[in-house]
Amino acid sequence: PWAASSSIRYACAPTVERCQMLVATEAARLLQDQKARLPTTLIVLEADLDVASFAAATRGCHLPSGIELLAFHPDRLDVGPGCSKDPLDAAHYSVRSPLPTLQLLRTTDVEHAREDFRARSTESPAMPGALPLLFANKRKLRRMGSPTLQRALERWRARWALGQM
Repeated sequence: PWAASSSIRYACAPTVERCQMLVATEAARLLQDQKARLPTTLIVLEADLDVASFAAATRGCHLPSGIELLAFHPDRLDVGPGCSKDPLDAAHYSVRSPLPTLQLLRTTDVEHAREDFRARSTESPAMPGALPLLFANKRKLRRMGSPTLQRALERWRARWALGQM
């Protein structure tokens, strides 16, 4: 919901250290160019890290004020609102990606996207922040189902491994 696919900048990092350097560089770029056609950056970490190691690596990233960081991992479980503890719940795919990935966004863009969603939403306006958007995303993922989503992740990982990305 934060950016059209044609407006995403992609960067690849072979190591955790390179990923942390890219976070700093991309955060500065996003803040410098507020009118950019590319309002978000996805940094794909090519290293094979488990969820705990990836979480530790993301804690090592220093973000300037005005930038938000979202972390995605193939095995991550969403512990936020609207998810169950069942690891097979399709809603967990809201925080999954084929490879460990960090998304950098300008805080102002996130706030505008939330306002936009609330203006168009039939959800309860009493829900704070991004909750209506999060719940709508989780419902959509559940309609798609875990098997379909897992196959999609596996296809992307296979294409990446073959260098077809």
